[in-house]
Amino acid sequence: MTYETSSGDHSLTVGHYDEIIKAYDLASASDSDKAKMLLCLAALFTNYSSTAIFGTEYESPEMLRFYAYALMEKAHKLDKRVFEDGKENAFADWRNRLLGLANAHSCSGVLSILMNGHIRKHFPAVMAAIMPPAWS
Repeated sequence: MTYETSSGDHSLTVGHYDEIIKAYDLASASDSDKAKMLLCLAALFTNYSSTAIFGTEYESPEMLRFYAYALMEKAHKLDKRVFEDGKENAFADWRNRLLGLANAHSCSGVLSILMNGHIRKHFPAVMAAIMPPAWS
């Protein structure tokens, strides 16, 4: 993962992105399918940062949040539509929650619920393929 200090932006390196694509056998997948998988992974890492896994009541591991954002940001670059729900696009809200921007409510447990609800509504099979069965 790269970190750009001047902008505060977090993004995946090309090499790491390529490893993800290879690990999930997505080389020939459409950008939309790649974006869906990356968003599902972002939701998993958001959950990892919550009190359900590695977080505490008032703290969640920042690196997990930054990694979740990096996955989400790459998904957004590949296909913005995976964040759409009717007329709404959740990307900006979820970015603000993950990175603690714009006074957004930053509870990663709540965000994980929002992300998983969106994914279950729009592309549940992708998440089902990677989510631990105990979490479903």
